[in-house]
Amino acid sequence: MKDKAFKIWVHMGSGEFDTRVPMKDIAAEVAKSLPDNRPLMVEVIEQGGWHLTYLFDGTNDGMIVGTANDMARFGPEQEQAIEKLRNSQVEFLTAIRRPAYVPPEPATT
Repeated sequence: MKDKAFKIWVHMGSGEFDTRVPMKDIAAEVAKSLPDNRPLMVEVIEQGGWHLTYLFDGTNDGMIVGTANDMARFGPEQEQAIEKLRNSQVEFLTAIRRPAYVPPEPATT
């Protein structure tokens, strides 16, 4: 029987970009809300289709294991984690759509 893994998709809100709200922080927030689902892959998707997939398994929390860049090169530790995930039975959890980004009010003196 194959090992089990979980995957969830998170669509960033309108106006949310990695420079404003880091994709890794979004992934970590979602993973924290799902502590019983490990190993967990959290795929964070920007509006233009760019995405990064982060692994949370208690050992490699926050490791990138997937990207929209089809020419990306992964290190040996990442390749090992990716291979283990490929050989797992993946349970797809859901998709989350985040609300529009509202920039913070500028500080007044």
